[in-house]
Amino acid sequence: NRQKSLTRIAALFGRFTTEVGLLTAANLYDINIHAEHVLIPLIKLAYGLDMVNANYTKGKNFSAVDLIDNKNRVAFQVTSTADNEKIKHTLNQFIKHERYLSYDILFVYIIGNKQSAYTGKGHAEIVQDKLAFDKDEHSIDNNDLFKKSSGMVLLQEISAIEQFLEEDFSEQKIEFRKKAL
Repeated sequence: NRQKSLTRIAALFGRFTTEVGLLTAANLYDINIHAEHVLIPLIKLAYGLDMVNANYTKGKNFSAVDLIDNKNRVAFQVTSTADNEKIKHTLNQFIKHERYLSYDILFVYIIGNKQSAYTGKGHAEIVQDKLAFDKDEHSIDNNDLFKKSSGMVLLQEISAIEQFLEEDFSEQKIEFRKKAL
């Protein structure tokens, strides 16, 4: 059952990544907003964080972060842009708007595929030890979330991740979204 669930999770993450890539290439960014909602329960299960959407709890277009866990002081920026310039822009906005006063750790979640490596050039100058941000640990994508999922011990948790992904990336859901375009 574990292997079957992980195989299905991999397929669903593949659909998620592909759909984001295709829609973003066509300048259709609604999938990014949808992805924020999908990621909340997935991050909660995989990272043990109690995420909420900052755009609803703090105000629409809350700068520099999309998902937050106030108790654990962790923030996520969700983006389909995978380059270092986007990471630097996010870090600049995070510092400019003093998000480090509320959040100690920032993740940049690329809903698609992140670059194979980031130089980190300019990150330290921006961050100035005001928050924890490591280019390798805190720049993550669907592949990283899958790895985290596959490392879970409890089948119940793996099954929950599978179910969340099924609800949004099954064949029927993707067809429904295509028709809505």
